[in-house]
Amino acid sequence: MCIAPRTAARHGEEVYWRDPGQTTWQFSTTGLPSNFGFAAAMHPRDRSTAYCIPLDGMRRTAAPFGIGVYRTTDKGKTWDRLDKGLPEGAPLESVREGMHNDRLDPMGLYFGTANGDVWASKTEGESWSRIAQYLPYVTSVHAATIE
Repeated sequence: MCIAPRTAARHGEEVYWRDPGQTTWQFSTTGLPSNFGFAAAMHPRDRSTAYCIPLDGMRRTAAPFGIGVYRTTDKGKTWDRLDKGLPEGAPLESVREGMHNDRLDPMGLYFGTANGDVWASKTEGESWSRIAQYLPYVTSVHAATIE
């Protein structure tokens, strides 16, 4: 799954990175708790920053480590877990188009789960709030700025 055209890719297993003009992809999964997952997003103004939600490949949920959004600010060389406000240890699942960002400053980041929740961060992932619940299985999340 692409998390940004010509910059980073996530295709179910592993994360790869390349800069525009490069012809080879760099392995960027090291530091994540799993090599499997779908939901991912790129920062709209910082080409070194991306986000993803790792999942357990057998269960297709964030078990046993619980739901968390991981951020890299150095093109996938290192990853930090961002889970402030998320339910601790929750084995949630976010699917293929389940994460998106807006273009505000600071950037807002959003993801949906298979159990019908939508989570949002107004702080580029530093903290999270549930903004919707009891929805059907959330298969796609897209942000839009309305002025």
